[in-house]
Amino acid sequence: SYTIEEWSWGVVGSGYNNWGDPNFPPDAKFYYDYTTDTFKVGVQLIDGEIKFRTNNDWSSGDDLGAAGTEGFLESPGSNIPVTAGHYLITVNFNTNEYSIVETDVWGVVGSGYNNWGNPDPVTDIVTPDFALTEIQENVLVGDVVTLIDGEVKFRTNNDWGSGDDLGAAATEGFLENPGSNIAVDAGLYRVRVDLNDNSYQLNKVQ
Repeated sequence: SYTIEEWSWGVVGSGYNNWGDPNFPPDAKFYYDYTTDTFKVGVQLIDGEIKFRTNNDWSSGDDLGAAGTEGFLESPGSNIPVTAGHYLITVNFNTNEYSIVETDVWGVVGSGYNNWGNPDPVTDIVTPDFALTEIQENVLVGDVVTLIDGEVKFRTNNDWGSGDDLGAAATEGFLENPGSNIAVDAGLYRVRVDLNDNSYQLNKVQ
């Protein structure tokens, strides 16, 4: 017999979630790119430091930081200094090479997730858009996002000013700019957007 256990690498640190403080988001999850055999994550960072660990937990012993050679990781390694911005982080766990490259990060925004990026009417806290990761050229994924009854769209860098504003097109399953708001029901979803043909999927898993 066998069991299947959930397992994932993630970004943790003062530059993202206050080193895993329960009042902050969980670690930013890496996604596997089979075409390059690397793991990637699109993430918004703040000024601070980061490392990489598994399952939102230090007890596993999986604790990777900067090695003495630039662009490489080791365990436990040193904290990696970062500055505020939107980034694609790529790690090759076979060679322990990594890169942190500033880029546009697409995300899910809307009344169905974060009050369209506005402060919550009760807590006055602004929840960032749910970040998607470009695992292959123009192919974006994200899981699992918790949505509530409402509407969503896709934009870059938590900002409408870029002009990136993708909503539903007239053809079901496709997006256009600006497009219509996409109605969603409460639940847990896996998200996939292919900017090569502007198709998208919101697959409800629970």
